[in-house]
Amino acid sequence: MERPRYSRKLSSNSVHRRRSTSRKARRRRSSSSHSGVRPLSADFSFADDSNLDPEFYESKATLDNTLPLDYFKQDVLAVIQNLRIPKWRKIPLTGASLQNLELQRISGALTNCVYKVTYKNLYPLLLRLYGANVDNIIDRKSELLTLQRLSQRNIGPKLLGCFSNGRFEEFLNNSITLNKEQIREPKVSRMIARRMKELHYGVPLESDEKLQGPKVWNLISKWAHLVDEMESSATQDDQIKVFMCTWAHFKQIVARYQEWLYHQYGGRMNVDEKLKFCHNDTQYGNLLFYNKYNQPSFDEDDSDVESMALDETLAQKTSSLSLSTEDTTLPLVTDLDYKDDKKLVVIDFEYAGPNLPAYDITNHFCEWMANYHAIDSYKLRVHRYPTREERINFLNTYINYVPGSSTPNLVPQPGRSRSSGTPAFLTQRSSSVVNLKESELPARVVELYNETIIWRATNSIFWALWGVITKGSISGEKPAHLKATYETGPNGEVYRVTIEDDIDLDDEAAVEEIGDDNDDNFDYLHYSLEKVGMVMGDLIQLGLVAKEELDPRFHSQIKYLDAEILHI
Repeated sequence: MERPRYSRKLSSNSVHRRRSTSRKARRRRSSSSHSGVRPLSADFSFADDSNLDPEFYESKATLDNTLPLDYFKQDVLAVIQNLRIPKWRKIPLTGASLQNLELQRISGALTNCVYKVTYKNLYPLLLRLYGANVDNIIDRKSELLTLQRLSQRNIGPKLLGCFSNGRFEEFLNNSITLNKEQIREPKVSRMIARRMKELHYGVPLESDEKLQGPKVWNLISKWAHLVDEMESSATQDDQIKVFMCTWAHFKQIVARYQEWLYHQYGGRMNVDEKLKFCHNDTQYGNLLFYNKYNQPSFDEDDSDVESMALDETLAQKTSSLSLSTEDTTLPLVTDLDYKDDKKLVVIDFEYAGPNLPAYDITNHFCEWMANYHAIDSYKLRVHRYPTREERINFLNTYINYVPGSSTPNLVPQPGRSRSSGTPAFLTQRSSSVVNLKESELPARVVELYNETIIWRATNSIFWALWGVITKGSISGEKPAHLKATYETGPNGEVYRVTIEDDIDLDDEAAVEEIGDDNDDNFDYLHYSLEKVGMVMGDLIQLGLVAKEELDPRFHSQIKYLDAEILHI
């Protein structure tokens, strides 16, 4: 049998871009009337894990954002009711309610589609719809447990409920998403360092988490098996265009590097001893300045949802909330004390878990090169990688900060003794070692600085595979078994229909609507190639890869970041 896949054709002269996230849904009738509004027939229940909040609800419903807007709104409200979200669950499913419900797409999310959901005077919600191939990337059960765990420590937004392909969270009012320039400001960078250390040392790891080792390498292993399954459908040239060599040879390089990396610590056991709870994705879009002043209550009450009044001052502040990261102004950031540090909030814990702090930090440094709002958003701008001074600014703050402190340690003691467990490679002298005696840097700062260099290739391997898995292919070609026709919708709109063989027509149809969203045209395979360029540049400088192992056509795309090791 065949299964149709729909995507709306905007106009004959439109620039068509297929969405990176596909949704499943039924074909729906014309949206000209609301008379048939009905709740989704979703089964919901308490989460059955003892570690979860007993008041947390899950639903088996699926939301499809490619439906006509009024149908999408209708289903959003129905899922909210099934999830029993306080106050929101009282909104009636009527035409008037749908008119007052507003959904605003938030740009910059690559893995998910994210919306701000507002209704009259109620506190806003954040609606997150999971993207295509995400189940291969993210363990949603593990993520849910992480979010509940963080919520118990008042870290991150409150989780309000989950459904089959997404979830609802607290929307942080009066928040400003940092942009690519603001994370570079020295005072902001120091604030990020302090908040990151609070996360690393504020969420204890379970013993079994430490036994599992660094999460990044567990995921790299899992994803490598998924790429193995794609290898047969990609030519050697397809593989080289992504990995600069064949996939088989790339795996050999990765195994060689991992063995070398663990050897620097004296073995895997010593690596595991250094594990902390890490975010692992601190790109600028996941960092917010948040003012909790007059945040509306989530507590349920007997008030009529239509008569609830929002404080006028709060309404004015909320209305100015920026959903992009391009034109925002941060409040004054000072190092005189740390009272404003709590205003810096990290969100999106999809990849959170046990890793070395050096890995989390080097991931953040690498994100300085990104601009996810540019036309060529896949590109890594090497010249924007933090300078040595900028990295030391961050690392010195991280090392000297004591979580819970209210004022800075104004006179840090340098200290020159080598701490236990320091990788031998990080302290040995070689031609690549830079002696910074005049800097009076604490030994622990130098050690962490060097660790961020040797873990940088791990981070690049991780995101290179992420790009391939998210794309779902090494070759980037459309499947040959798909064929396209066109249909006219009930209101005159034109749909491009892609027919997929061997699928039952009675099954739900996967719908991909062409939209004008910044992340829809993200080039995942070119992003992977950019990350591979970083991998090879680092490993060549570390003496682990010879340039001759790579296809000469891609030598110009190897990225050589500063990989000099500092001497203690």
